[in-house]
Amino acid sequence: MSDGERSGKKRRRDEEEGFEDAARYWARVKKNDATFALSYLERQVFSWSVKDIFNRDLLRHKIKRIPDTFTSFWSYLDSFTWPLIEEVHTYISSSLDGYAQANFVEVTHLLTVNSRKSILGFQVAEPVKDENSRETYVPAERDIILVSSQKPRHISDLTRNKASFVLGSVRKRGKGNGFRPDWCIVQLSSTIPIEADPYTDIPEGPLFLVFLINMKTYNRIWRCLLLGKNDANLDELQNKKSCGPVNKWKQAAGHYLNFFYRRLVDGLGLEKFNLNGSQLNAVADCVSLMDNNSSSIKLLWGPPGTGKTKTISSILWAMLIKGRRTLACAPTNTAVLEIAVRIAKLVAESSDGGVFLNDIVLFGNKKKMKIDDDYYLSKVYVNSRAERLLPCFLPSKGWRHCLCTLIDLLVNSVTKHQLNNKGKTFKHHLKDDYIKLSGNLQSRIAVLYNDHPRNLETGRSFQCMLEVLELIQILHALLSAGDGGDIWSNELLESTIEENTDPVLWPSQLACIRINSCNKSKFVAARSLCVQELRYLCKNLDLPHCYSTQDVQLYLLSRTRCIICTVCSSFRLYDKSENMIPLELLIIDEAAQLKECETLIPLQLPGIRHAVFIGDEYQLPALVKSKISDAANFGRSVFERLSSLGYSKHLLNIQYRMHSEISKFPVGTFYDGKISDGPNVSHKYYNKRFLAGKLFRPYSFINVDGHETCEKHGLSLKNSIEVAAIVLIVRRLFKETVSTGSKLSVGVVPPYNAQVRAIQEKVEKAYSRSDGFLVKVKSVDGFQGAEEDIIIISTVRSNGAGSVGFLSNLQRTNVALTRAK
Repeated sequence: MSDGERSGKKRRRDEEEGFEDAARYWARVKKNDATFALSYLERQVFSWSVKDIFNRDLLRHKIKRIPDTFTSFWSYLDSFTWPLIEEVHTYISSSLDGYAQANFVEVTHLLTVNSRKSILGFQVAEPVKDENSRETYVPAERDIILVSSQKPRHISDLTRNKASFVLGSVRKRGKGNGFRPDWCIVQLSSTIPIEADPYTDIPEGPLFLVFLINMKTYNRIWRCLLLGKNDANLDELQNKKSCGPVNKWKQAAGHYLNFFYRRLVDGLGLEKFNLNGSQLNAVADCVSLMDNNSSSIKLLWGPPGTGKTKTISSILWAMLIKGRRTLACAPTNTAVLEIAVRIAKLVAESSDGGVFLNDIVLFGNKKKMKIDDDYYLSKVYVNSRAERLLPCFLPSKGWRHCLCTLIDLLVNSVTKHQLNNKGKTFKHHLKDDYIKLSGNLQSRIAVLYNDHPRNLETGRSFQCMLEVLELIQILHALLSAGDGGDIWSNELLESTIEENTDPVLWPSQLACIRINSCNKSKFVAARSLCVQELRYLCKNLDLPHCYSTQDVQLYLLSRTRCIICTVCSSFRLYDKSENMIPLELLIIDEAAQLKECETLIPLQLPGIRHAVFIGDEYQLPALVKSKISDAANFGRSVFERLSSLGYSKHLLNIQYRMHSEISKFPVGTFYDGKISDGPNVSHKYYNKRFLAGKLFRPYSFINVDGHETCEKHGLSLKNSIEVAAIVLIVRRLFKETVSTGSKLSVGVVPPYNAQVRAIQEKVEKAYSRSDGFLVKVKSVDGFQGAEEDIIIISTVRSNGAGSVGFLSNLQRTNVALTRAK
């Protein structure tokens, strides 16, 4: 048989196995119909024709402005429903507007799994690796796709040329476990336009899946709007009115409040963080929430560079010390990772023994979060932790098994040898079994000690683990001694184990064992104490049986004190709420960047009584595609709404990022001069010039000849002359860092995506491997929350009207001007 024949035979066998896997998977999961049921929003999408999708006014008559206050709980939730549907409608319409640039993938085989509901299995081709290709789509669960007989070339293919197409929703994508990654199960809005060959299951004509929108976030928001619980936090939100009198009282009582706040945080170890007065007061106010039985909401106002992440990590530290279950969220992975790294470092570097990395867990998309690139993230990431812990939870080889087998050996070693000696002497039998069983237990203890959640109830168990490890070493040394003497006597090995001694006495008993010079009595005492402590661990740290890392993840999320994730990902915690120790405090960073309805996802989790929103309404708000929904206040955050009603805010009032010449304009323009410069920005280092010449001061305006042009096949703008100027500046900065051996980070901020792509092509790749010299090119939105040594703003626009579009949005301008040090 030739290589070609063997290759073809293998390919056909793989295809057959793929079909069998898909069919078996469907047979296994089809009983759980809820998993594959379309959401209300998805059914709405399926009900729209192409004409409906392009009708900009389809839902206009249903949308009303979201008010500032609400008459009832239901009117509060109801105010978001139609703006949300309109946002989905506009997003799909926008995707079809850009149909010619849409990502797609070809279908290689198809399998009908439920003809009545138009549910099919699709095997898709491997994504093309050419970055200039659009044939790169990888189906993801809850994607809305267009299934077409043609590659996406022009929208007229759908409107005029009558190409065969239907809408589809990806219900499941293969991820292993008997369902291959190149297969997905899709529910269609109607019958498939192309049939498959009955013998090969290959489509009888071309068939493509075209990506339109992922519905996961929208579906989660919708479900939270329909939860129907009269949540106390929501009641607090919908009834909230002006708090002007409270603010005036706080201003008048400022001195006394400062004294009160400092008393609140005594004993929490916050002094090591060098918090300024406004940061410490904010932390103390959040700590005071936990003694309040009624639900409450706090706003922390954090302008650029004022230490929001430092303040958040200090609050999390205080909650860990106080043993309070806390959920910390943010809209983006970037913001979430900043929080996770900061609090993990604080805990790891702490020497007081009051908090542990075990008490922190981060979850989310591993690839997007780049977990493996950071030591601290890999320590607290829930998937990694679950993989390490799984052997401890397995019934046949797990924690309890290791404890029980070692107890059995230490208590019944003589009897066990008599029943099954396998030709070994008693001495060799005991030594061999002891080394094996104690080694198994030691490995389990090492994992549990570093990864299992801790609380007041398990504190003694973790102390036991350390004592057991030492006792194992003592017993090993005694059993391995050349002359064991009376240790090998039946009388000694069958001596009575003490029962029910007070665990408080065990450390002192261990101390006595350490200094005991008589091997016989030392062995008796060490064996007895070891068995007692092993039995204590059996009783007090009884782990459930788990057979998968998913089960262990559920266990961790149900018990860990500090959980960190994106706002959208927090929806995952609803599935675990039955066995979960209730959460108490919710912290949301970048809260002004969230639509209010998005905030409802974590806010309604069972147990949460208090919420802290940290943000700045003078920076970028949430992105809203629909102008109709935007005009109805759909993009407004709860932070902005409560601020507009005069709700009390803690202002972080010292900025540590910007040179005083850079901070002067935004502080005066956007923050009424309420922000002071920190001592670090007044240091002589901040007067350093990275390039020589009068042109390059802390603030430089460079006039560049040239004008904007539209990107080919698009509406986004770019300016080639500005690109060339930026390339020259970046090149000079790079040469300067090489000659001085210094490190430098440069951010280039164009307001238009076409300019972003043009600069990335010229700059980002050229310096991607340069040690100590980092260049990032992102839009203004991409730099929200970031900071760099130098920021280059490319305005792009140059025209007779003097129009620079993005400057008309003061929030966008504020973000662009406050990223540089």
